[in-house]
Amino acid sequence: MLRVVVAVLLMAGVVGCTSFRKQYLQRADISDEERDAVRRRKLLIGMPEEGVKASWGKPCEAKSETTADGQKARWMYCAKCPRRVREFVTEGIQPVQCKGEKLVTFRDGKVTEIRE
Repeated sequence: MLRVVVAVLLMAGVVGCTSFRKQYLQRADISDEERDAVRRRKLLIGMPEEGVKASWGKPCEAKSETTADGQKARWMYCAKCPRRVREFVTEGIQPVQCKGEKLVTFRDGKVTEIRE
C-alpha cells in the first residue's frame, strides 16, 4: 500500500512540472526563440523567471536581494538537489554540497547570466 501511495505522489509531482511547462509553452506572449529554448531545455539571456522554471524546473536553492539598482536573484540547480542535514555542533541546518552545479542570475526578473 505504501508503495502505491509513493508512486502516486511521484507521478503527481511529474505531472505538475509537465503541466506548468505545457501551459508556459502555450502562452501567446513568448517569442518563438524562447519557446524553442524551453522545448530544448535551454536558457536565454533576457528570459523571465517563469521561462527558466519551464525549462529547468524549480531550483534547488534561490536567493534574492533588493538594492537601489533593483531586484537581483541567483538560482542554483544541481544534478540532484542537496539535502539539508542537522549540524549537531552548532544546532543549525547546513546544506550538503551540490554536484553538477548550474547557476542562473536574474536582474528585475530577467536572466542576466547563465553558468553551466
